[in-house]
Amino acid sequence: LETLSWHDISVALAGLIAGLIVANLAALPFADLPVVGSYLAVLLNVVLGYLGATLFLKRKEEIHGMWSSIGGLKQRFSIRGKRTKESGDNALTELAIEPGNERLAVKLLDTSVIIDGRILEIAATGFLEGPFILPRFILNELQTIADSSDPTRRTKGRRGLDIINELRQLSDVSVQILEVTLKDFDVGSVDEGLVALAKELAAKVVTTDYNLNKIAQIQGVSVLNVNELANALKPSLLPGESITVDVLREGKEPQQGVGYLDDGTMIVVENGEDFIGKRVEVVVTSMLQTSAGRMVFGRIKKEVRP
Repeated sequence: LETLSWHDISVALAGLIAGLIVANLAALPFADLPVVGSYLAVLLNVVLGYLGATLFLKRKEEIHGMWSSIGGLKQRFSIRGKRTKESGDNALTELAIEPGNERLAVKLLDTSVIIDGRILEIAATGFLEGPFILPRFILNELQTIADSSDPTRRTKGRRGLDIINELRQLSDVSVQILEVTLKDFDVGSVDEGLVALAKELAAKVVTTDYNLNKIAQIQGVSVLNVNELANALKPSLLPGESITVDVLREGKEPQQGVGYLDDGTMIVVENGEDFIGKRVEVVVTSMLQTSAGRMVFGRIKKEVRP
């Protein structure tokens, strides 16, 4: 019993009760039999009670999902924000859940998208509808990063906390804390907890994490990847088009130069190594779309003396 969580024990108990009910119903026809009837009833109770508990434990995830669907308390809610004055102007509030609206487009924020910061600008434009939900275990992870002894991690963590507070300042955006921990889902990682919570709430996960994106999609959870949105909004470039690029450094291949567009798109310039530190006009020759973003290949449009 020490290795079982309270969730497992409750599932096993439910299975035991179900097994005993079936056993007693099955024993009714034999109740009037002398001697044999009582022994048969005991045997059925022991066997079916054990089978019920074992079967329920093996199917605990499905049973937990069924209970969540029947209750519907987490899938049918509306969010209303309230600012706690006692905690100060920048205080984060807890989630207030009420039965009601089933059509809210709930968004779960993960650590990467908060630290990234672009979610603030996206939310301000009104493109993402519905409340943003911040699970307690995500907030705890941000706090851990903000308290890190590593200066880079500490800066990222504090930036994430600032982004949350700035999101809360937006008049049309509701950012709420949901008091759940990883223990509530019997998982060991933040990503697993986020996916499990998204399943329960029928919510979408907002992230910039490529691995979380894939894990969530495999398990049937909808994902909004800010990087994919950024790539989709980049202006299209066709072979033969001319663009102006500052060549900043050498490329991986000999004689290559590398520059960047204003939106961060990498431009690989053929024979551009001699033009490092200069602004040149480049003709687009081809493009490559990768999981990390888009790369554009080009050549110098006209001979420019380095």
